[in-house]
Amino acid sequence: MVFWQSPRTVKQSRPGVRRPTARAAGIPELEVLVDIREQYPYRFADQRVRVTRRPLPAGDYAVMVDGRLVATVERKSLVDLVSSVTGARLKYALADLAALPHAAVVVEDRYAAVFKQDRVRPAVVADALAELQVT
Repeated sequence: MVFWQSPRTVKQSRPGVRRPTARAAGIPELEVLVDIREQYPYRFADQRVRVTRRPLPAGDYAVMVDGRLVATVERKSLVDLVSSVTGARLKYALADLAALPHAAVVVEDRYAAVFKQDRVRPAVVADALAELQVT
């Protein structure tokens, strides 16, 4: 589980820090697949990638290298994460991701925001996340 901050939030919290733009050696073109069900896809602006929309077996984004799916990312807002944890949908999504070579769940918020929930006891969410990372 990766808690991620938007570029705007990163600029505010770490002014002057630049994001690396170099690509790994030996990869002439990087293809990023975006699932067709992703309603508001990340645009990958200023990134040297080719973006293709198509159905994915699991996750919202994937990386193709030499025609092989090598990594997948499930993108969640904090609200969606809480809903998925309390409704047990996250366990099924993680089972699908586990069948792939490399996978991650990216939550677009700070981990501290989990403890500021008002509709669900924060401990319920934190305990469920800890359990998912152990199994």
